[in-house]
Order: sequence, then C-alpha cells, then structure tokens
Amino acid sequence: LAALLVAALALATGPVPASATAPAHAERRFTVMTYNVYLGANLQPLFAPVPDPLELIQRAKTIFDHLDRVDFNVRAVAIAEQIVESDPDVVALQEVSLWRTALRSTPAAITVKYDFLQILLDELALQGHPYRTVSVGETFSGRLPISLTTDGLYTDRNAIIVPVDEAVSELITANPMDGVFETSFPVSIGGNPVEVTRGWASTDVTIRGKTYRFFDAHFEAFDGRVRLVQVNELVQIMSESPYPAVLAGDINLYPIDVRPEDATTWDVLTRSGFADSWVQADCFEPRFTAGQTDDLDNVPSILDNTVDYVLFDADEDLDAVEGSCDIAGEELDDRTNTVPALWPSDHAAVVVDLHIAKP
Repeated sequence: LAALLVAALALATGPVPASATAPAHAERRFTVMTYNVYLGANLQPLFAPVPDPLELIQRAKTIFDHLDRVDFNVRAVAIAEQIVESDPDVVALQEVSLWRTALRSTPAAITVKYDFLQILLDELALQGHPYRTVSVGETFSGRLPISLTTDGLYTDRNAIIVPVDEAVSELITANPMDGVFETSFPVSIGGNPVEVTRGWASTDVTIRGKTYRFFDAHFEAFDGRVRLVQVNELVQIMSESPYPAVLAGDINLYPIDVRPEDATTWDVLTRSGFADSWVQADCFEPRFTAGQTDDLDNVPSILDNTVDYVLFDADEDLDAVEGSCDIAGEELDDRTNTVPALWPSDHAAVVVDLHIAKP
C-alpha cells in the first residue's frame, strides 16, 4: 500500500519544474552595501584665509559645535536601521570619523567625543544584528585649537564590517589591508600648508568556498586631477589581487557620460575591467546618492547626484544580480526620530547583490 501511495504521488506531482528550484547561482549570491555616514560638519571654512588666529579658533569651534547639532549617537540609530533592513553580507563605510579633544596644558591626555565606528557597532548590536570590523584604515588626521585652552582632534577612516552571526561555513574574512593614497590634496589652514589625504581598506571574503577581495575607497572630491591619480594607484593595487575584486565606496565620480571631466577616470576603471553593478543589474534610474544639507534637516530630500557605487571586476567570475539594487536612507521615514528629524547622512547608501561563479 505504501509503495502504491508513493507511486501515485509521483505520478500526480511529476518532476519539480526548474522554476520552482533555487537558482543555480543562489549559493554564492551576496549583498554589498556602501554608506558614507557623513563626518558631521563642513570642513571647508578651515581652508579659507583667516585674518587672525582667533578667527581660525572660532571656525574650528563652530565645526565641533556642529557635531552636536547632527549628533551621531542619534543618526547611528537610523543608519543601523538601514543596515539591518538591507541585511548586507559586507558593508563599506566612509567618513567613519573619530573626534576627540585634549586640554592644551596636557596635550597627551585625549578624550573621545565621538567614535562613529564604535557608536554604530554598539547600535547594531542593540538592534539585535551585531556586526564586526574586519578592516579599517585611517586616511587623514588633524589637530587645531577650538578654544584658548582646548584642542580638537579629527581622524577620518574607512571601515569594512560584516555580520557577527554569519556562519563560518557561509562567510570568512581574512588578510585585512589598508593604505593612504600617495597623492593628496594640498590646502592651507591658517596660512600653514596641509595635505588632505584619502585612502582605502580591503579584506578577502570567502563565501561558500569562493573568495573575492573587497575594497572600500574614498577618492578626492575637490580636484579631478588628484582623483585620477588616486584611482590609477588603487587600480594597480587591485590588479595584484589573486582574487576577483569588488570596489565599493564614495568614489566622487558621476555616472559614465554625465560629467565630461570624469571621462578619463572612468576610462581607467573600465579598461581595467571594472563595471558599475547598478548598470549591469539593469536597475532603476536616477539613483541619486548625495546632496543633503550639512544640517541634515532639509525637507524634502535634495539628493541630486550620484557618487557612491559598487563596482566589480567583470573580467573575472563576478556578475551583478539583475534588479537587485536599492538606495537606503533616502525616504522621509528613514530620518531620525527627533525634532527636527535628521537624515541619517548627507549621502544615501547603495545596496546591490553580486554573484560569484562556481569554478
């Protein structure tokens, strides 16, 4: 009777159609997010000429005061919510700032004001989705008086984070690296020359037995010539990877064919085999990712340009999953639960699924 029942069921159901099974590439599909979390203030007033040292101190103090206005402790709640909702396997973060103070009488006794990376990790854990840092790179540090008695210290960082609870059999990271680009952007602060440096971080990610090298980069925003040299430098570094490469970050380029000044830099990337995952996945346009005000309280959203990307080495065993893209942190409901409500960042996040092929 049991044998007859099994045979009857087999005849009734027939073979499972291919469309009902998991896609062949699902086992090595992974989600990438890139998020510039906004350093918390506009530093450009520091680079303008100052009539006297007291004016420079006042400008530096204004920057530190602005950090409290766009409190990262509050914004981190909204940023973490976007990360949790998107559920990425790997996240590239830019402008993950470290702000500190020190009394000028005891300059070595430094107090942390805001550690963006730790605040965000703590908030992700509080929301029940802990992440861990697998690679972090310091790109620029500066120190200026913010009063007659106190110095303010700023450190810019790129960081890569991954879920803590991802099974080892599913995702493994190794070989963290980071660097500062050799070419920097020269400015003057209070009549003194300063080199504004930017950089990158990377880690090797193995997903279900297949490895790729993940890069998080933030290229120069205010000088296209400097940016071109930095892109060339990173392309060379990525070419030395024994694995397919993914590049995520705020690369400060507009989409291909939008801004003529970007053409040469895009040519460097495309000739090196890198493709824009958003385009390859045939996702919606426009995909604006940057442009909120410094105060983050503007309504409506004024995101009006695209500088954040997930690029991948299309010459290797990688491809973008069709229709998998999303912009996170751009809706009014994504803002903080405060008065006034604040955007999580002056940027929105980019989320894309990639697939790494079988051998």
